[in-house]
Amino acid sequence: MSGPLVHYSSFLRRTVVPQTIYHQKQIIVQTSLTPEDQARLELIKELKSKHGEVFEIDVDGHKAYLKKPDRKTLSYASSVASKDPIKFNEILLNGCWLAGDDRIKTDDSLFLSASQVLGTLVEVKEASLVKL
Repeated sequence: MSGPLVHYSSFLRRTVVPQTIYHQKQIIVQTSLTPEDQARLELIKELKSKHGEVFEIDVDGHKAYLKKPDRKTLSYASSVASKDPIKFNEILLNGCWLAGDDRIKTDDSLFLSASQVLGTLVEVKEASLVKL
């Protein structure tokens, strides 16, 4: 098979069996990419270079790319959470939005589906407090 070398990732869900190449202790998959996949790879690479971690939400083929929420976004979203949980998700989605299909923000069924996974963007680590 000919084509560009790419790291195997969840976005390459294909029915073809790709050729696996072992190079410098990394598994690299060689496969032919569609122009859409190539554009998507470039977008993801660009977003990662600007924002660090990037997350993809896929709702029935509609994709959005998000970053982790910052403290300002979380504070604003949390201030309305008890009164309006849907507004919390809307603020979180808009505050983390990098690129993607705007219908996820405007279509109610797509938005509600995306809302189910938005909470996973908020990572809370374990902490401890010890009296010294």
